[in-house]
Amino acid sequence: MLTTKPLPAALRIGLFLVGTVTFILGLIGVFLPILPTTPFWLITAACYIRASDRIYGWFINNRFIGEQFHHILAGRGVPLRTKIISISLGWSVIGYTVLFVIDSPALKVVLVGVMLLQAFVLLRMKTYRAENTAPTPE
Repeated sequence: MLTTKPLPAALRIGLFLVGTVTFILGLIGVFLPILPTTPFWLITAACYIRASDRIYGWFINNRFIGEQFHHILAGRGVPLRTKIISISLGWSVIGYTVLFVIDSPALKVVLVGVMLLQAFVLLRMKTYRAENTAPTPE
């Protein structure tokens, strides 16, 4: 049986704090397409799994976050619906900002570059498709 040595309390607290900061950054990234949500939440999961089983369980089983992460952590990929919503929302917010909010050409180029990068990364990630769970006729 494989057992791991418990982490010192100071290290667990540090992991909890880093996990919480990355969770908040990921949460901001849900509403602000410039911040990448998934990488921050992967860091959150990695920190919480070592800091506290209870907090990791809450995070991974959260009704808003959990389903996405179960697919990603199992290597099945990102659901198509999530990809479509992320790219559409990102382009809508960035497009509005570039066209109507900022004047700096350099900042416009940076924002479009960030959005292209986000779309590229999302489109390159494996797409999860739920299997048909309907019974087959016999």
